Amino acid sequence: MPSAIAFALVLIGASTVARAAAPESAATESAAAGSLVEASGDASVEIDAHTRSAERERFELRLAVWNAEQPRRRTRAAETLRSALAVRGATLEQLIAAAERAEDTLLDGTAARLVETTATQARWRALSDRDAATAWLAKRLDGLASDLAFQPYLEADLPEGFPQPTLPHDVELKRYPRYRMATAPMGSGRQDGAFWKLFQHIQSNEIPMTAPVETTYEADGERMRATTMAFLYEGPEQGRAGEAGAVDVVDVGEQWVVSMGLRGYDSRERIDAAHAALLEYVAVHGGLEVVGEMRTMGYNSPMVMGARRTFEVQVPVRVQLLGDA
Repeated sequence: MPSAIAFALVLIGASTVARAAAPESAATESAAAGSLVEASGDASVEIDAHTRSAERERFELRLAVWNAEQPRRRTRAAETLRSALAVRGATLEQLIAAAERAEDTLLDGTAARLVETTATQARWRALSDRDAATAWLAKRLDGLASDLAFQPYLEADLPEGFPQPTLPHDVELKRYPRYRMATAPMGSGRQDGAFWKLFQHIQSNEIPMTAPVETTYEADGERMRATTMAFLYEGPEQGRAGEAGAVDVVDVGEQWVVSMGLRGYDSRERIDAAHAALLEYVAVHGGLEVVGEMRTMGYNSPMVMGARRTFEVQVPVRVQLLGDA
């Protein structure tokens, strides 16, 4: 099994879908391969192309399963944790058992591992102070339940064909359609100058505001520095590309990214930590290659405060199985 397919199975946790589809897929692939042999003198090349296409379809099916299942599983996991926390005088064992049930509910991924790690830390803490460990675990599980139940607050429409925001503590592989955006340089790292240039551009051209706002970063020593901010057009055919006063309007092709969802404010420390985690994720999972600079996708204005805010940290990747950048 190619490494990228293995990666997809781990990412999606949907082996039952693959098993259910296998007999029909195998028969279909065999028949199609036979017809290709008859139609081509170079059968091996044609069969390889067909096999690659079939693998791509299965890969994207598993991603679709993840996108459909994970939000529902997060809700059920949050309910499991809250039910345990509602029990007056819940013991350490009861809370750990609830954490384990919540972990089992979640598809394999960073959210599930975070729940598992929290329960493990509580066990270690209990060796020195059981009551303190119980109180610590209850507080941590309450926060995790809140994050798992969190629904992003979108103040504007997404551009055409855009995926929904990645939820807190999840890391997922996402495909973006082509889109058009207006960009402005950040200058000395200040967001306000770029923001107002972009805001004046969309106002003067009667272009509706969308979410997210995209900010691109580049390495600055050991940290990342914001270089450009972009407002995204509603669709790829809206307006026209080119220089437009203080901003540039550019077209972006279809792309894959690995995305981490976060809740709250996008501090530099949180962005740097998320970026490091994404690079480690790509290194650990076979079949992915980073092909561009990190970016953030922000969904909220300054009017939305604290834990109601949501943003993503992303790195563009090439999925080797698909041959896409």
